This record gives sequence, C-alpha cells and structure tokens, in this order.
Amino acid sequence: MNAQKTIFDSIALSNENSIWGAVTAETLYRIGLKYAVVSPGSRSTPLTFALARHENIETIPALDERSASFFALGLAKQTGLPTVLICTSGTAAANFYPAIIEAKMSHVPLLVLTADRPAELRECHAGQTIDQIKIYGDYPIWQKELALPSSDLEQLRYLRQTLVHAWQRCLNPIAGVVHLNFPFREPLSPETIEDAETNSKSVTSKILIPTNFFDSIRPHLPIEIIPNKKYIKSNWSDVLHKISKTEKGLIIVGPNCPYNVENFADSIKTLSAKTGWPVLADGISQMRCHISDNFRPISHYELILRNKETKNKLSPEVVIQIGPLPTSKFLRNWLKLLDCPVYILNSNFDNLDPLHQDTIDLVINIEEFVDDLSQTENKANDFEIQWRNLDRTFSDEIKNKFEFDDSLSEEKVAWTLSKYLPKNSSLFVASSMAVRNIETYWQSSDSAVKMYYNRGANGIDGTLSTAMGIAHGNQSKSFLLTGDLALLHDVNGFLNQQYFKGNLTIILINNNGGRIFETLDVANFKETFEKYFATPQNISFKKLADVYDLEYCKLENIIELQEILIKEAVSGIRLIEIECGKNLVPS
Repeated sequence: MNAQKTIFDSIALSNENSIWGAVTAETLYRIGLKYAVVSPGSRSTPLTFALARHENIETIPALDERSASFFALGLAKQTGLPTVLICTSGTAAANFYPAIIEAKMSHVPLLVLTADRPAELRECHAGQTIDQIKIYGDYPIWQKELALPSSDLEQLRYLRQTLVHAWQRCLNPIAGVVHLNFPFREPLSPETIEDAETNSKSVTSKILIPTNFFDSIRPHLPIEIIPNKKYIKSNWSDVLHKISKTEKGLIIVGPNCPYNVENFADSIKTLSAKTGWPVLADGISQMRCHISDNFRPISHYELILRNKETKNKLSPEVVIQIGPLPTSKFLRNWLKLLDCPVYILNSNFDNLDPLHQDTIDLVINIEEFVDDLSQTENKANDFEIQWRNLDRTFSDEIKNKFEFDDSLSEEKVAWTLSKYLPKNSSLFVASSMAVRNIETYWQSSDSAVKMYYNRGANGIDGTLSTAMGIAHGNQSKSFLLTGDLALLHDVNGFLNQQYFKGNLTIILINNNGGRIFETLDVANFKETFEKYFATPQNISFKKLADVYDLEYCKLENIIELQEILIKEAVSGIRLIEIECGKNLVPS
C-alpha cells in the first residue's frame, strides 16, 4: 500500500512522536475540527507541530493557558463544535481548570489534549511533572491516558479510533469536555535527515500509511437525542390535560443559548399562544430579541415583583420552566413561596431546581414538547393581559426616565444597548452587575441579537477571552458588556489579539470595584468592605489600551454610545470606557 505523501512527508514520519502527532491532526481534521488553541511548551511539541503544519486547521497560539482555555470555550460556543485545547505538562494543564468547569456546567464541547512525561519520569522530581491523571476530577464527560507513541499500524489505528470516540463524546449525547493525556518520550521535535540517519527510532523508511487509512472518518455533528415521552416521569396525557385546563399559568425562560435560536424562539411563541400564558424571559434567554406581532415576553418581572400587593395577585397555578432559572432574586424568592406544580423542561438531565419546589422533570426539549399542542387552538386570558399591562407600564416609565437624559449610568447603558445594538449582532454579557442590568433593563425587540454568557459556574473568569473566542471569525458585529474587575481579571486575554480575526467592541462599565457587593450587608462595614470586597484597582484604562495598542475612547454622554453602536465595525478590538457610579436599583 502506498503512503499518504501529501499528508505524511519526511518531517511527519521522522520519528514515532511526529507520526503520532500527524495522525492526531489529520484524524481531527477529517472528523470536523476547525480550531485548535495551543499554549507554548516543550512536551507538547509533537501535537503543536502537527496541528500548526496542517493547512486546514486554524491553530491559534495563546501564551496564558487560562486565557487560552476561555478563548477556546468562546470558539466552541460560537460554532457548536469542539475546539481542541493543547498545553505542555505540569501546572500548564491546571490553568485550564476554570474553563473546563464552565464548559461542563454549560454543556460546551471542548477536547483537551495535555502533554505529559512518560511513566518512568513521574513521581521522581523530573522537571515540570505533576500527576495529570484525572486532574480535572469528574468534570470531563470522558477522560483517558493514551499509550506512548508507536509507528506500529495497529497502534495508529488505536490512536485514530480513540480520537474519533473522544470527538463523539464531546458532542453526544450531551455536549461537554473530553480530556486526553498524551505521554511523550524524547525526541520531541521532528528530526532532520541527518538525525534520522543515526537514530534507530526514525520511522521514515519503516512505515507506510495505507491510502484508505482515514476513509471511514466523516464529520461528526451534534445529534439531538429526544427521549421518548413514555420515559417522562409523569403521565404524559395528565401533563397535557393539566396545562390545557389551566388559565393562570406562567412560562419562565432562563438563560438559553441554543445554536438554532429561531426554532427555539418559535417553539416558545407556540407554547405561549396555545396556553395563553405569559412568558417571563430572562434578558439573556434570547426571547427578548425575537418579538413578533403576536408575541412580546414579560421583560420587567424584576420590577413588577417588587410590589408585594401586585405579586400576590399574579400568583400562578402552574409554572413551566425552560432551562435554568433567571438570575433575579426577587423572582426566585417569589417562586419559592408558590404552592403549585412546576414542570421543568430539560433535555440535558441536569437538576435545574435550586428552590426544591414541587417540581416534575420533563426530560424533553421545547420543540418536542410543543408538538402535542400544535393542534389546539390559540388562547388568550385575563391573567396574561394583567402581566402584559404591568410590563408595558414599567417599560414606559423606564423609557421616560432614560430617553431624554444624556447622562451616563450602567442601567441606562443596558437599556441603550437593547435599543441600538445592530440587528443580528452578538453580545457577550459578563457576570456580576452586567448580567443583572441586562435582566432588569433590556427592552424587547426584533433585533435577533445573539446573547452569550458564562453562566454555568457564574464566575468572572475568562470574560474577555471568551468574548474574543465568540467574535473570532464571526461575521456579525460583536460586543462585550463588562465591568472593570471582570475585564482586569482576564487582562491577559489582550495578548491573543495579534491572532484575532474579527471585530469586538468592549463596553466597559468602570465603577472602580465590585459594586455588586454593595447589595450585601457587609457593605455596612465601610473600611473592610472597600478593601476586601469592592477591591478598587484605580487603573487607567487609557494607559492599558496604549499598552496593547487598542482603539480607545472614553464617553461623556449616552449619545456618544448610540453613535458608536451604529458605527461601521472595523477589524480588531476597541475599548469604550464609561465611568459610572453605584447601581440605582440593586438586583
């Protein structure tokens, strides 16, 4: 059989490590890999070299492993496909951990390849060696240490099929993280012709890769596995009967970032139309950006539920919860006091009930759920009208407060983004105050803005890097809304800009510290609070922008923000600073 000369040249075949890396790169390409994010290091040379040489895989170098992992997370969120993440041995691998936790908890596919010393160099104080076996605990869906590289054809088949299985496990039945640990002995680099002539481990003349070696590999995409209704815990006909006979019901849509947003939004609209129930939609649920003539979700439930008398009148008899609960504590505290059944739609088998209510899990997605309602007539009822009228009242009050006032506040920034972000653009919303301001002040429209976020673990880790990964290669205009601490926590993400392809506008709310903590009782202890909780950093973001050669401007009024949002996007990163005081309405 003839060798695959176009893929495996003399460099790829120069030693067992090199061919191991070449088979890895080609297998991953054949199964669908678009992006690999690689941090520098010696032990990972066979993997890095092979991926960097592969002309059909975009291999992106990233100095800081933590930033690299969140950049990869952003790429995977954007594409819906696994991004490969590579590092050398030792503590480099440990820096991937926060992103791996987030990927697991938000069901994002990541394929993590860590290089390692061989067994004989472990636990004997060899340099840059730690215990990497199951280093990420139970967060990976699947994890495995590979055999040492070999030029034996049977071993190469083993490598190929292990990688195919790893890719499939990243995606199905539930997306998540797979970790493969690659031990390598030296020589780590490809060998020159002179080296090969004197090295008995050279395989150039010893191995022929069959021409059909990769023929069985096809691109592997996510497959939505929908459980048959007979496996749903409750009786299906009873569920449909209960829903169809209930007028005072609520549909609550929490953070959701489906890859097919249009189908998701249409299904929510159908459910609302068939039940006649109002939809309480989190600001990052996608639903507030997909209104239509017959559908407008309730956006201001946070403000409605602040009134004790009002919220008592609005108590439902049944709740359908789709995805995790919204962020609002007012909503959560109210739901906790309700005495009614709660149906949770969730096809990921997660426990989405932090309130421990009278919940019934329906392990099914929204599209399948509404199929059985499609034949029923649309409904309208007074309960939905009550919610909608109150929502309109608060929407008008916010508009009157903000529309003719040019001053800057972080609440007004959130409102302005909802009004002026370009259609079909992408917005990454940082955790902490940013996501809460979006929940309270984002106005509904038909903008089809795609919302992204890291709300699996709800941390501020990797905010900038994730947003850059989402914007990389993205054809839409991309934005990041963040506070100062979240941005500074990931400031090394700016190191990735030299390889960044796309556009990203950072809307930076600078209130010099973690002002979300001012909503806690500890804020009453001023001296301790400011130093250890708010932790102001007193950074000049203009100077920071100069260090990284970023386009920068500091806004004086809200009109300038409106102009920036509609301005033509240019490639690269621009930093827009907005100095604000405390949040007016803590949430």
